[in-house]
Amino acid sequence: MKLTPLADRVVLKMTEAEETTKGGIILTGSAKEKPSVAEVIAVGPGGVVDGKTRARGSCSFPRNSLMIQKGATIASGQESDDDLVWLADYVQTDNPSGERYYQARTHIRHPKASLSDAEIQKGEIDQDYCYWAGDAVVYDDPAHGKILQMLWTGVEPGSLKNIDGCLREYSLEGEPGDGQYMSVLSTDYNFKSDGLGYGSTMFEDTEGGHIYLYTTKQANLVSRVLVARTETLDLGSPWSYYIRDLSGDYHWQSSVPSNEEMERSYITAESGSMPWVFEKDGVYYMCMEAFPFGRDIYLFRSQTPYGPFPDRTLLFTLPATLDKLGSPYHQRWYMINLHPALSRQGELVFSTNSDPANFWDNFNRVGSADFYRPYFFRVYNWEHVYDSDDDSGTGTEE
Repeated sequence: MKLTPLADRVVLKMTEAEETTKGGIILTGSAKEKPSVAEVIAVGPGGVVDGKTRARGSCSFPRNSLMIQKGATIASGQESDDDLVWLADYVQTDNPSGERYYQARTHIRHPKASLSDAEIQKGEIDQDYCYWAGDAVVYDDPAHGKILQMLWTGVEPGSLKNIDGCLREYSLEGEPGDGQYMSVLSTDYNFKSDGLGYGSTMFEDTEGGHIYLYTTKQANLVSRVLVARTETLDLGSPWSYYIRDLSGDYHWQSSVPSNEEMERSYITAESGSMPWVFEKDGVYYMCMEAFPFGRDIYLFRSQTPYGPFPDRTLLFTLPATLDKLGSPYHQRWYMINLHPALSRQGELVFSTNSDPANFWDNFNRVGSADFYRPYFFRVYNWEHVYDSDDDSGTGTEE
C-alpha cells in the first residue's frame, strides 16, 4: 500500500535493528538498540498554491529577499503573520492576470547592477550582478543596542562566481512591522571584496569571543572547507585566516590567503558543501552535504570549532524522488541549512532546496510550486550515529 502524506509531512521507514554485534554476539530483543536512522519513503506536496496543478502562476524571482521571524514565537509554537518581517516589496499582488503578479523587488542591489532607479521603481528586477545572502549574527552594538549583522556575497552574471562582499547592519529595535524593526543602519559595499565567500555559514563562540566563518573551495564538484575568524564578536572587527604552513602546522594569519595557502589549509579531508558547525557537550559538529547537488548528508566532529574535522559519519540520505504533481524527481538537492532554533532536544532540523533540471520549469508548469523551494527534515537521536557495537563506544564511517 502506498502512503501519501498530507501537506508538508513525510513518511519515514526506520532501519532494522542489528541482530549481532561486530564481534558476533547475538543480541536479544531487549538488548537491541532502537535504530535512530530512517529512510524517507514519501514526501507530502506542501502547502496549497493551486489545488489542481500545484503551479506557481506568472511570477519571477527577486534575486534576494529576507524574511525575519522572532525566535520567541518559534519556541512557543504560536507564531503568526504579525511576527514576520518580509524585506522585499511586492510590485503588484491584487490582479492574477496582471503584469508581474506576485513579483517582488530585490532587497539589496549590487552596485554593478545595470538597471536604473526609475526601472526599479517600475518593478523591474536586476538579472545581472546581484547579491546572495550569507549568514548573520546578532551583535550588541554600543551605539544602537542589539543589531543584526549580515554578510552578502556578490555574484557575477553567467558564471555565478563570487566576486566581492558586503556587510549590512539592521536595527532590532521596536517590533516586527513597525517600520523601525529591521531598518537598515549601514551598508559596506566594499567589505572583504576578495571573492572567497567566507561567512556563508558561521559559528558564534561567545565564550572564546570569536565568530568562525566558513567557506568552501570547489573544483570539479569537489569542495572542501576553509575557516576564518573575527577578532571579537563584531563581524566588522579584523579577520584572521586558519592556514597550514609548509611544515604542516596550522596558525592564524591576518593576510588573505593565496590559492597555494588555501590548497594546503582545508579542515576536512572529504568533500562537502555548506558546512554548518554547532556545539554539543563540548564537542563541535559540522553538518554538510557531501557534494553540491548530492543526496548524502554527513556529520563531522572535532574538539574545536576550527577543526580539523577528521571524524565523519553518514547522518541522512535525501530521498531520490518527491511525491508531488509533475515530475517526481527532484533533479537537484542543494543548499543544506541547519536550523538549531527549530531543533528540539535530541533532534536536528535542516532544510534543503529542490531545483528542476530545466530552470524555467519553475514557472507556469504543473508541479512548479514544488520546485525551487525549501524542504524541511527532522533527524531524531542524531548523536547515536556515532555509536558502535564494540567496546569503544564510538565509531566512524569513511
